[in-house]
Amino acid sequence: MPDSFPPVLDNNGSLLHRIAALCIRYLLNILLLARSRMFLPPGSFHGVPVECIERASSTYGVPYQDIVALMRNEGGRPGTAARDSNGTTDLGPMQVNTCHLPFLEKYGYRYRTLRYNGCANVMAGAWVFARCLAQTGSLLAAAACYNAGHGNMQAAWRSGYVQRFAGHLGIVIGGASENPARLANPWMDASLVVEH
Repeated sequence: MPDSFPPVLDNNGSLLHRIAALCIRYLLNILLLARSRMFLPPGSFHGVPVECIERASSTYGVPYQDIVALMRNEGGRPGTAARDSNGTTDLGPMQVNTCHLPFLEKYGYRYRTLRYNGCANVMAGAWVFARCLAQTGSLLAAAACYNAGHGNMQAAWRSGYVQRFAGHLGIVIGGASENPARLANPWMDASLVVEH
């Protein structure tokens, strides 16, 4: 596995604002720590040792239950490769898209590494998700960003990806069917999210 890790943020945004938003999220996750340990099965998950998930979580500050929820949503395993309609390929347990390879290659991540090395794949997936969290400031928007990229986040909502991700975390999204106009930016409307 590569020894260096890509940075979460570039110089295009307000680092302080993003850090503050993420700190609030992570403090809330600390309060849920006992509950969230149930998200990690013993040994390995989707062919990835739990230690790798924990390392990715601590390296990028992404709660491990979020990583596990993404892995459940993506359904990949080491060796998995799924071709997308846009010509890219989703690789490994977290189905990391090859569109990230030009940047990740600077840090030693290659196609074969992301496809076959579960630990490296989870590190790369956690990096992608951490960037999405930093750029969107919202858990559900970050899930949409992870799935469809920034330019097409609505597709992740329409396909049910965001709802499945929320379900893996025990979050219920309600009210959407009553007022479809509110779906334009569902992650910005707190009234749609109810946590159990």
